[in-house]
Amino acid sequence: MRLSAEARAELLAFAASGALRSDTARLRAAHADAFIVDGVVDCDRVMDFLTDYSEFVGATPRARRPFVERCMKL
Repeated sequence: MRLSAEARAELLAFAASGALRSDTARLRAAHADAFIVDGVVDCDRVMDFLTDYSEFVGATPRARRPFVERCMKL
């Protein structure tokens, strides 16, 4: 996608503005990561989110199958 010279100048002016920096700083300060507890990712929260999101979007659940790894290389 090619930008016109006018659109490019507008984006550059916006990127250099103090308003963008202050808005970004405010968002960063208010950010709370829902999956991290005491500095560690909480797997239960991640799985709950993924399960709820899957229900929300209407995904059909797949049949469960056992996980068998034949070649355990790291």
